[in-house]
Amino acid sequence: MNKLTIIMPVYNNLPFLKEAINSVIKQKFKSWELLISDDKSTDGSVDFLKKIKHKKIKVFFQKKNLGIYGNCKFLNSKSKTSIIKILCADDKLVKKSLLNTYNFMKKNNSCKIMACGDMNNKNTNSDNITKQKEFYSKLSNKEYLKLSPRSSIIAFIAFGNLCGNLSRVTYRKVNDGMNPVFNKKFTYAGDFNAWVRFSNKYGIYLITKKLIFVRNHPNRGTYNLNKNNDLFIQVSKIYKFLSKNVDKKFYPLLKKHLLLNDLPQRIPTYFKFLILGKFKEARKTFFNLPFGIKFYECFFYSPLFKFRNHQFNKINKFYRLKVINLIKENL
Repeated sequence: MNKLTIIMPVYNNLPFLKEAINSVIKQKFKSWELLISDDKSTDGSVDFLKKIKHKKIKVFFQKKNLGIYGNCKFLNSKSKTSIIKILCADDKLVKKSLLNTYNFMKKNNSCKIMACGDMNNKNTNSDNITKQKEFYSKLSNKEYLKLSPRSSIIAFIAFGNLCGNLSRVTYRKVNDGMNPVFNKKFTYAGDFNAWVRFSNKYGIYLITKKLIFVRNHPNRGTYNLNKNNDLFIQVSKIYKFLSKNVDKKFYPLLKKHLLLNDLPQRIPTYFKFLILGKFKEARKTFFNLPFGIKFYECFFYSPLFKFRNHQFNKINKFYRLKVINLIKENL
């Protein structure tokens, strides 16, 4: 019986599909099943997938578009193992990725969700990896960082979607119905929403080892999201959920951190939609903000209205260190 399931949602990924699948087949670890779901591709992916004849690979063809998170939910229901590894069809596994992943999950039986490090074709770390490294060095001298449910909530508020790319995530099926739920309403932030709610109960493990190659390219789904600015609305809803699950005594610090780091970055998008005359989309940028944050406060902390001088950097560093210490206190 296989010990690990790889799930691969596919939509118009023909240029990278063969390499992604071969990266699984060539793994030293052989106790796996690969489940692929095609979401009505139009680029030849369907014809390619129909030709696959491999006893460990099963392909499903959807009759209607489910979206990436709908396909993940579908494949999760079809898996026959307790450990689920996500692999996007335009990414690939590195050498010994599955072996390292399985050994880690086996050794850390309490781990219900894990995000690994990644490498990419631009030889740069993703923003999420950079953010993780910032507090790795301060919180742990091990190859991984274990965050409790309480500390994971604080970390998600402070640093956003720590899991980053879907391909970085491995999770364990549990018997209480609290498996990661990919909500169809969160069409753009479905992964962030799933990891937050799962981690709220079980915590999360973040490991530094790079087990995934993430391919950055113009046709990648993340580059084509948020055309109607719905992403910010969904992220704000997630922040609202997070704020309801964190001690209110932390509100002032976390509010200040968001105002210094995250929310001001939305302002260019706000002005872009204003210039295009898309006023409804512009309003979505700062809709339903957490911690009682007001629209105008985001502008006060924006780079457009302040000099990013040495003094500001000192203030920002001070608050980031306070947040890191807060996470450390709640590990």
